[in-house]
Amino acid sequence: MCRLALAVLAATLLAAAAGADTRNVALVVTDGQGAFVGDIRADEVRVLENGETREVVSFERDERRLELVLVLDTSTGATRVFRTEAFDAVASLLSRLPEGSRCTLWTTGDRPRKVGVLEGERPQIEKKVAQAFGLEGTNALLDTLVEAAESLARESGRRRALVAVSGAGAGHTTLSPGDVSSQVRKGSARVLGVMYREGESGGAGSLRGLDVRRDDANLTIVGSSDHERVLSGLARATGGRFESVPTTLGVKHLLESMGAELAGQYRLRYAGSDTKGPRQVDVRLARTGVRWRVTVDSP
Repeated sequence: MCRLALAVLAATLLAAAAGADTRNVALVVTDGQGAFVGDIRADEVRVLENGETREVVSFERDERRLELVLVLDTSTGATRVFRTEAFDAVASLLSRLPEGSRCTLWTTGDRPRKVGVLEGERPQIEKKVAQAFGLEGTNALLDTLVEAAESLARESGRRRALVAVSGAGAGHTTLSPGDVSSQVRKGSARVLGVMYREGESGGAGSLRGLDVRRDDANLTIVGSSDHERVLSGLARATGGRFESVPTTLGVKHLLESMGAELAGQYRLRYAGSDTKGPRQVDVRLARTGVRWRVTVDSP
């Protein structure tokens, strides 16, 4: 983002209703190294809704606990190319999360599975990650995104985020990609995704004989382009982030950066207009040298 005295970030989002006349949005502000900037003042913030300046009713640090789900691609091919780097990559993500965060691990093998909460010392965390890669199989990434997001939706009163790490192989789903996107967005969680290309030509996410478009179990075969389209689309729609890297070696740095980004955000309440339907919310900051993004605000 250009270093201007006044810069603009626009996101077409449905701002969460906060009362009869006010609406909420969340704002993430980071410095050039990706660290959270925690001293933004209300008088530095301006909000426009569909091009009209709106009154800022309140602006404060969001101190609610972060509830996070981490979705790991544990397809056969992904396990082969990423398992070695996964332990350090997951530890890097957890090390940058704010105090009091809870991270729950999900896997994408033959079906979505919740492995459990990543907590305790490094050996306990590594044991859970190793258990996750023991659940390899075909790749149910899209179905896992839906179930993980639904589990987040039940966590009211907390900040919510979903981080997905996937290889670039094929997979299967019981839903259409469009249905996956709409159902995940209902969870009101910021979505951050990382896709690595290593192993793509080797059949990461091998379908193990599911060589027809739809089999007896009513599974629809999807390719890496479907996975990327869904993940990147969810990131845009929720004010999240999507990154693609050529090898698994780049995943650790990205997860560390995403953990730092998740370490803090602001809640902004403004006087909404009477406009019906989607609102284009533009937030402007009178601060140089920072980057910011409007994100979904978890109720």
